[in-house]
Amino acid sequence: MTTCPSGCGAPVLWAVTPRGNRIPLDVELVPGGNLELRSGIAFRIRAEASVHAYRCHFASCPRADQPRRRRARRKPYSPPVPPTPEARELLERLRNKDRHG
Repeated sequence: MTTCPSGCGAPVLWAVTPRGNRIPLDVELVPGGNLELRSGIAFRIRAEASVHAYRCHFASCPRADQPRRRRARRKPYSPPVPPTPEARELLERLRNKDRHG
């Protein structure tokens, strides 16, 4: 069990949706909850007041509207830097050496 990723400090239980996305759940079962947990997978069910089920933590989190940290994006592609004139000269000498032995 960990704490809320938005920073409210509430304990959350992590599960996976049927599509494979991670979802934080409130630890307590609540009346009218709409998620059922089976083998670590959170399945959506019909929310009924008489049924106690899990609820996504973002539905009850006071800081849910605040932005969360996102994963760092990969650096954009940049083409390789052309070799310096000295490096080009060295490569040319090595190629000539291989050709003429």
